[in-house]
Amino acid sequence: AALIVWREQKQRSRCKKEGDRQLNPHSLPEPVPPLQPLRRALQHACAAYGTFGEMHLTRVRDLNRQHIQRALHRMVEPSAAGELDTQAAARLAGISEEDILDAQWSNMAFSPCCYLAVDHTEQWVVLSVRGTACAGDTLTDCCAEVVPFLSGHAHAGILAAAWQLVPAFFPRLAATLLAYPNYRPVMTGHSMGAGVAALLAMLLHSPDIDVRAAIRRGVCDEESIGGVTPSNADIERDMEVVLASLAKTRCVSIAAPCVCTLGLSLASVSYITSIVAGKDVICRLSITNVQNLVARLKSATPLQPVLRAVSQALKAANAAYEEFGMDVEEEEDEE
Repeated sequence: AALIVWREQKQRSRCKKEGDRQLNPHSLPEPVPPLQPLRRALQHACAAYGTFGEMHLTRVRDLNRQHIQRALHRMVEPSAAGELDTQAAARLAGISEEDILDAQWSNMAFSPCCYLAVDHTEQWVVLSVRGTACAGDTLTDCCAEVVPFLSGHAHAGILAAAWQLVPAFFPRLAATLLAYPNYRPVMTGHSMGAGVAALLAMLLHSPDIDVRAAIRRGVCDEESIGGVTPSNADIERDMEVVLASLAKTRCVSIAAPCVCTLGLSLASVSYITSIVAGKDVICRLSITNVQNLVARLKSATPLQPVLRAVSQALKAANAAYEEFGMDVEEEEDEE
C-alpha cells in the first residue's frame, strides 16, 4: 500500500514538473533550504536513542571495549541506564551533559523516551523524542485509529504519546525559554518520535487550554524563576515572553509516519519540515492507504466478474438439480 502511494506521488511530481517546465520554461528551480539546521536536528534525533543509538551509529571498526561495556552495563544495571543514556545523548548531539536539562529514558506504551536540552551552537531549546525501539513503542504505533485533534484528526497512539509529554516537559520548556528568551524551541525526532514531535509542535502553535496551563506552571514554578513567588503582573509579563518564543517553534521530523489529516498538515507547512528518504514505506503507511489498496484490488481483479458469474451459475444449477431430483422422487413414489 505504501509503495503504491509512493509511485503515485512520484507520478504526480513528474507531471507537475513537466507542466511547470512547459508553461514557464525559463523559471528557476526551487531554492534548496539551508541544510545545516536539518543536520543539527538529525543529530539530536539520533541522540534520543542513547547508548544503543551510539553503538548503532558508530562504525564497526571504531567500536571499542568501552562502547560494549556501556551497553552491557545498561542491561545489567537498569538503575544506571539513565545516566549512561544521558551521557551518550550528549556525545551524539555534540553538547555538554549539563545542557541536557531533563530526560526520560524508561518508557512504556504511549510514553516514549526523550530529552530536553539547550543547544547553544544553534541557540535552540530542543525536545528530541526517540523512535520505535521496544514493545511499548510498537503498541503505540499499532493504535492507529484516528481521533479528533485540533481542527482535524490524528493517529490515536502517537497523539496519546504527545499528550503524555505535555505535562512532563512543557513546564520545564517554558522555564528554559524564560531563561533564554532569544532561543528558538525546536521539536525533533525519528520515526514514531518524529510523529510525536510534529504533534507537539502543532500543540505549541495552538491556543489549547491544557498546553497553556502546562506553560503557566513552568512560569510560576518557584525554582525556575529564582525562588521568589511572582505577582500576577510578573506572571503575565513572563507568559508574554514565553508565548512569543513559542510562536517561533519549529519542528524537523525525520521519517515521520502518517499522523494527521491533510488540513492539519497544510496548516503546519510553515513550521514543520518533514524529511523522507526515497521509498521509505513507514512515511506512507496508514490504515486508510491499506483500505484503499484492498478496494483497488477488489475492483481491479479481472477474474472477479467471472468468478461471480460462475458462482451464480453454480447456485442456479444446484437449485435446478435439487428441484429436478425432488420431481424424480415424486414420480417414483407414484409408480
